[in-house]
Amino acid sequence: MGTSRVWLVAIAVLAGCGGGSSTSSHKGTDGGAQVADASLDGTVSPSDAAEATDAPTEDSTPAMDAAPVTDGGAAESGGAEAGSVDAAGACAQACPHGATCTDGGVCSFDCTQAGGCGTAVVCPAGVPCQVTCGIDGCTGGVDCRDAGSCAISCAGAQACQGPIACGGGTCSVDCSGSESCGAIACGSAGTCQVTCGNVGSCTGAITSQAGNTTACCTGISACSGPVSCSGPACAVGCTGLTSCAGGVHCDAGTCNLDAAACP
Repeated sequence: MGTSRVWLVAIAVLAGCGGGSSTSSHKGTDGGAQVADASLDGTVSPSDAAEATDAPTEDSTPAMDAAPVTDGGAAESGGAEAGSVDAAGACAQACPHGATCTDGGVCSFDCTQAGGCGTAVVCPAGVPCQVTCGIDGCTGGVDCRDAGSCAISCAGAQACQGPIACGGGTCSVDCSGSESCGAIACGSAGTCQVTCGNVGSCTGAITSQAGNTTACCTGISACSGPVSCSGPACAVGCTGLTSCAGGVHCDAGTCNLDAAACP
């Protein structure tokens, strides 16, 4: 009886061990098969797909553009230099002997010496022109009708007794010397600015057909000749004592005869 009980216990122990080993082996086999299947068929779980999508790649990295300020500045600088070279070249070709070209391409006439320009100063066509006249400096007159723009300074006594004729884009005539200017005529293009700021300056007639005309007679007895203007707009200021003795005639689109028209 004792021996039979021992065998029964041994059989029970062996049966329990065999069952556990079989269960463990079954689970391991199934799990390994699942992992192998997933690896072979390329199946990716939703969480894995999200991580793969969010991960940065080299292709998704935006290309770096050149700094716009640096490139723009270089382009603008190059354009300005090219424009300056073109203007200087045009001036060098057109400016006559005896005149000089500035760095900005302006043809400059120096008539500051007494009697320096006894014959007419003729500004070249198509380029800016500057004429500086001293005492009796421009007795032959200034012809600036074909220039791109014109700036005439009559700083000495009787500096510009010869006739002055302007055209082009803009014309500025500054008669700051006593009895410094005679007749002044502005064409129809651009603007015309005439300043008669000394005693007896602008003894001749001032006529203008420019788009915008301003005549300032601020000196004593300035603008003793008639002042007449047409064109779209004209402003005349007679603030000097006994100035505008020759009268003012405005036939422009708008006329401003107020003293405030001039500083």
